[in-house]
Amino acid sequence: GAFRKEVNGVRQHQPAVGAVVLQNKRKETVAPTAAPSAKRNKVSEPGGLLPDWKRRVQGRPLKAQQTRQVEDDEEEQVVGEFDNEEGPEALAAVRAAKPSTVKIRTGPKQVGVGVKITERSVIRRPKSEKYSVNHLPFPRGHPTYLRDWRKSFRPTIISWASTFLDAYGPSAFMTDVVVFDIWDTIYTDLVLLEKERKETLYLIISLSTDILQDWRTSIGSTALTILGTYFTENFDTQEEIVEFVEWATDFNKVFNFIYASPDAPAGERQGFQSDLILDIYAVHIKKTAASVKSYGAQVGAMGLCTAAMERALSLWASGVNPAETLPEGKKLPAFGDNEWGPRARSWAQAATRLSAEDWEVINEEAFTRSNVQGKAGMDLEDSEVVDARSLIDIW
Repeated sequence: GAFRKEVNGVRQHQPAVGAVVLQNKRKETVAPTAAPSAKRNKVSEPGGLLPDWKRRVQGRPLKAQQTRQVEDDEEEQVVGEFDNEEGPEALAAVRAAKPSTVKIRTGPKQVGVGVKITERSVIRRPKSEKYSVNHLPFPRGHPTYLRDWRKSFRPTIISWASTFLDAYGPSAFMTDVVVFDIWDTIYTDLVLLEKERKETLYLIISLSTDILQDWRTSIGSTALTILGTYFTENFDTQEEIVEFVEWATDFNKVFNFIYASPDAPAGERQGFQSDLILDIYAVHIKKTAASVKSYGAQVGAMGLCTAAMERALSLWASGVNPAETLPEGKKLPAFGDNEWGPRARSWAQAATRLSAEDWEVINEEAFTRSNVQGKAGMDLEDSEVVDARSLIDIW
């Protein structure tokens, strides 16, 4: 009808000059190593154009137009130059052509220029100097001062230390008052200036500490000698010695070795008056007989001597002289504070309960056995500790 006629009329109009209708024919892009793609379908002819449109556009210059390309589902993707992974040779060539500005450090961090490294020396504490009597401020050419040190100062400082309950601890209480009280009593003609006196104080304390150490060691070793002699004189077999040691030290914690009469009724056993105790205490008395001062009852010395004898008995527990059974290069256990200090203090605590009459008998017998003459002052105090040795019945 009318609409059909209108459409046909529009079709009779010629296209505008310069208008180009292209039929894009795609060339297949084949990768170098890829197989040919399948044959494309034939593109249909465009409709709605004049019958002679091809003749009209032939020979005319074409104006470049940007057309949109529609990729076919079956067409392979075009591979560019940078889509393929670079090989090792290419990477190496690139690195060589372009030096890197990044520095890779291995090992410890480097130090910048201008920083000087110096090694700090290790500060070592100097070893404590070992003093001798030659360091004391004695005038040269006067041997009497050295003699007085050995004969008077040494026994006096031991006598002072022997009054402490702890025979291992008097060095901590060795003050200038104590030291120069003895010094000024012995060396009345030796006047020291204040500076010399201060320097001499450290010398005397150091030397006195060594004297007390030697005193304790001597008591411990002498107790072994005394006990060995006692066994030789009183027993014939090893079994008898073993039986005596058990009876003396471990019989219901009675500690029979300290009594003069262990089988006597209570109150008559005479504690700290056995032959073994008096013999070792006499050694101490001989060391302190020349003391220029009297400091009181030697309770610390009695505790030390009793602990030394108890140690000697424990070392003889097998009935054989412990010195003869020691392996080559070995030493007997030390008579030190860690093991025997608590026992010595307990025995000293028990000795504080001795009466003045008891001390007089003990000292008189000890002086006789040591072949010296002298007398110790009596200052007794009562106190208690838990250890059975300190609570033992001494009469």
